[in-house]
This record gives sequence, structure tokens and C-alpha cells, in this order.
Amino acid sequence: MEESVLVDRFRKWVIQRGTESFPVTENEEGNLEIESQYGLGRVNFYPDAIVELRIDTFRDETVFFLHFQLNTIEKAKDLYVEMEEAMRDLKAQDSKRIVLSCTSALTTSYYAELLNKAAETLSLKYTFCAYSIDKLLCNSKGADMILLAPQVHYMREKLEKQIKNVPIRNIPGHIFGKYDTGALIEMVKGELDELEEKMTPKYKRTQTFFETNKKILTIGYTNGARGKDAYIVYRYYRNGDIAWSGQMKSEGVSMEELCQTITPLLEKYPEIEVIGLSLPGTIENGVIYLQGSSIHLHNVQSELKEKYHRTVFAFNDANMIVTGIYWLEDRYRSLALYFLPTDAGSAGCGIVVNGHLIRGYQHVAGEVMYTQNVLRLSDDANTLMQSEEGTYEVVSKTLVTLVASLGPEAIFVYSPKSSDMKKMKAYMQKYVAEKFLPDLYNIEDVSEYMMTGTFLRCIWKIDDIKRMQYGLTHNPYK
Repeated sequence: MEESVLVDRFRKWVIQRGTESFPVTENEEGNLEIESQYGLGRVNFYPDAIVELRIDTFRDETVFFLHFQLNTIEKAKDLYVEMEEAMRDLKAQDSKRIVLSCTSALTTSYYAELLNKAAETLSLKYTFCAYSIDKLLCNSKGADMILLAPQVHYMREKLEKQIKNVPIRNIPGHIFGKYDTGALIEMVKGELDELEEKMTPKYKRTQTFFETNKKILTIGYTNGARGKDAYIVYRYYRNGDIAWSGQMKSEGVSMEELCQTITPLLEKYPEIEVIGLSLPGTIENGVIYLQGSSIHLHNVQSELKEKYHRTVFAFNDANMIVTGIYWLEDRYRSLALYFLPTDAGSAGCGIVVNGHLIRGYQHVAGEVMYTQNVLRLSDDANTLMQSEEGTYEVVSKTLVTLVASLGPEAIFVYSPKSSDMKKMKAYMQKYVAEKFLPDLYNIEDVSEYMMTGTFLRCIWKIDDIKRMQYGLTHNPYK
């Protein structure tokens, strides 16, 4: 077998092996990254079918490293499984990494030494380190918490915008001034315990409300975090639990790409009964209307059902995302999603009012491209959205129409070119009084919401089919 074919087969096998704990992504060079909470695994491909397997912790320690020539697929698979085991072992070895920072890292370095000695005495798995404020950004990955010395407290708000998903706290002056290790460790422990309670994976909430014995595969299209690249994302729910999930770079929505994704998954998990699709465009009775796409006017439901002999449901992506938001956030009865992926021709909106998804007559609700045609814009909408300021103008005015027509409690915005919600609110206040404005939230990654929403909609569609068989009314959540 040719070397290139072996490499391609192995690459696809690793991607399909991705899980919720160890998601696998492919970068621009065709190499693979496997990220966990405790370290980063890499599968690098070189000429002559040379493969490199390595794991680096977020402390820049290489804990696993192998080079080999790919001669047989089975041997390569065995070596990769060894690497997976090494990644799982990281959890047992891991300690909480707490980063301290001040102007020059002199005082915080000394304080970190004292804290490490105290943590060791108390048998706590905490590791303290220190960096100057100008080096904090590039050393924040893998941190469980960042603590700022009093002289840099003023930087906290700016840092929270730059460093996502890492809690940043100020060290109180009376604790820092005395290098009080006991008080600071107690503060850290309390904060970490509280965060751990809050950070139970959100998808677990859906399992509390909905039980199913169905095996459901969900598939959708989305941009990566902050709008970079396009991906096809997928997840297999076995009896309501996530059995497997992953993503691959997408070349664009097409029947061919959907089949290339579905086929190997059904080979791996032949027990899958239902396939749920979250797709852009308007979808009516399984037919997708997406101008400019090769999938336009395809009846994706019937075509895939005929090919795979499974139940297939196709849904609009914005509606699936807003369904996921409604159930995972669990804070609002009425909300809206503004969804503008990078390079999309137009935005879409998902709308939930009093707990019900609003599709409207002919499923036109949320098609805000029609709204943009009647807005008082300073220029053509497509021209404006080539720039950041123009995008804020178009998006903010569109959101004002949602406020005036729906009165939602919150609006969630996915728009990489206009992600600053303080700025968005300032734009909106030009046209509507602040007291009428809902809570505004920027979303950087919609994948979790999309997969959860699609999973739930599949459950409800199955339930509706059963109800109809018995002459009952439809599911009120549908």
C-alpha cells in the first residue's frame, strides 16, 4: 500500500477516535491535536510516512514522545492507544496550577515559593508560579487560576477579556502585604471548590430532564472559536450519554461531505438509529433551500434515509443553537440568538418565546436578511459588513428590531466581527432607551449549544411521531 494512503487512513482513524474528553482537531498542515484538561497531544506527519506522537503538559513538559515509520496501520493504532493511556494518566498526576503576577514577578516569585512549601505541608495538589504582568498572557494556558498582586489590580478587567475560561482574582492587600500563605491558600481553595460546582458540564442538565433509549448521531456546521475556519462537528448520544464526539475541517455544506462524515461513523457505531442534522438555510419537509450551495434543493432527509436506512431529521442551525441555549443556560423564558458566521451571506436568528421555539409562517421567522432590506443603514448592508464598524451598525440595528418586536429577556450574539457587547449596547442605545435593552451575551463557540439542541429536537420529533400514531397532539416543546 502506498505511504500516502497509509498516512491518510491513519489520520482519519485518529480523527474518528476523538471523544468528549479528548477531542481531535486537524490544523492547516494536516497534523492533529488532541487537547485535554491536563495537556496537549500531537500527531505530526513528516515525509516518508514518519509519524511523531507527543504529549506536552501546559507546563511545557514533554511526557510522551515517539517517532516511527508508518508501515502497518495496526501497529500505528497500537502506539496511538498507548499515547491515549498516557494522556489519561496525566489526570492522576495533575495538580492545580495557580499563577501569580505583579509588575516584575520579584515579590510574587518569592510568595510562590512560600505557597508551594505550605501546599506541600498541607498535602494539597497546588503548584504556584509567578510571571510579570507583561508575560502573563503567553504563560496563562493550563492555569486553573490567576492571582493579581495589588499593584496590578487595575489590569484585571483587561486581562479577563484577553484570557478566557481562566478565573482571575485579586490578592487582597492585607494578605499580600504579610505574605500570608494560609489565608491565600484558604481563599484559593474556596474559589476553586465554588468554580468546580458551577462547571459541571452543561450538557448534563439535559440528561436530568430528558431520558431516551435511542442512539442518536447529531451533525452540524460551524466556525471554530472566534470565527476561524469552518468545521463539521458531530456527536453520538448513546441512551442520552455522550459516547463520542469530534470535528473536522469543512470544505462547505454538501451531500458528499455529509456522507463522508456519516459513513465511517455508522461503520464504527452500527447501532445508531437516528441522524439529526443542523444545517444553514431554510428547511421545509427535509428540503434545504440554500442559494449558492451544491446542497440547494436537496431533500437531505429522504436521500440520507434511503442511503443509510436510518431515521433522519434536518433542522435549521440557528433554531438548534437557540434550543441548546435555552436548555443549557436555563435562565430565560424568552430569548433570541443572532447568528452570523464568518463569510456568511446573511445572518439568521433563532427565537424562543415563553419556552417555545418560534418558526413562523413558512418558517420565515428569524430570516433577518429581509429586515436588513428596510433598515435605515448608512450604506448597503453587504458593503457595511466588510468592516468592523459597519458590522456593528448592521447588527445593532437588527437587534433593535428584535427588541421592539419580541421584547426578549436576553439576546445571544455570534458575530466574530462584532463581539464586544459593551460596544454593541452603546450602538443600540442610540435607537432605544437602555431600560428596554435585554441582557447581551457574546458567544465564541456554538458547537455545544448546536449539538445539544439537535439532540433534543430529535427526541421531540421521535415523540411527535409516536403521538401522531396514537392520534395525540404534538409535543408542546416542538
